[in-house]
Amino acid sequence: MPKKRNRSSNLANAKTRAGKILSDAINKIAKEETETAMLDGEDVMITKAHALARLIWKSALGYTVTTIEGVASKQILHPPSLAHQQILLDRMEGKVAAAEPEKKENKSELADRLSKEATNRINSINE
Repeated sequence: MPKKRNRSSNLANAKTRAGKILSDAINKIAKEETETAMLDGEDVMITKAHALARLIWKSALGYTVTTIEGVASKQILHPPSLAHQQILLDRMEGKVAAAEPEKKENKSELADRLSKEATNRINSINE
């Protein structure tokens, strides 16, 4: 007699396959040389992955953007990003990115439900 497969395991397998397909596509796109950067004083083509790494470094160190509106110029300071610093330090130490746990229930929803339950119990005692 053939073994019945559990529906939840089928769903988990489908999610795993979809995740692998997406990861493969992202990795393929990351290798495309479509971006430019200044290296040693000249413009060179770099991969999207290289460009993303440069953006993470820029954000980790902080940077200033100067905008010119008419005759006035305005500087916008972007402070260093601690999250991007942590990403860089982890990668330089060879650590793998931690997967974010799935959010099962919103804490505020749980607090509201507990509050309502407590109110119902107090009201039932008074009756």
